[in-house]
Amino acid sequence: MSTTLQIEANRRNATLSTGPVTPEGKAVSASNACRSGLFATHLNVRPAEASEYEALRDGILTQLQPAGALEDSLALQLINAHWRLRRCDRAEAAIPALQNEASHDVHDFSNPAQKAIERARAAAENSIRRT
Repeated sequence: MSTTLQIEANRRNATLSTGPVTPEGKAVSASNACRSGLFATHLNVRPAEASEYEALRDGILTQLQPAGALEDSLALQLINAHWRLRRCDRAEAAIPALQNEASHDVHDFSNPAQKAIERARAAAENSIRRT
């Protein structure tokens, strides 16, 4: 249990920590916890991936040729789900523990990272099916 003096000291120290002030600092701070983008609440396209995403988006839009706001919205859902599937593939490839020395086809499905990737993959695939 904290003493009254400790609580007061913590409150004084907390006033010194204001966090980022500039818009750039706030943007960096907002993305601190984002590593893979698998469970991001919004579409996660890194600046280095922007051209790849735009090519994917343009290709799918050209193929689907949505007409109207509803079809545009559904096409965008498909594009974003497809982008998350690509992100899953990349995240999975980045897990060195998934590769067994004897066989590169053996996966450790008890690995927490693998479980997270599989959850994200299932969510994206479900989104595609529902759309």
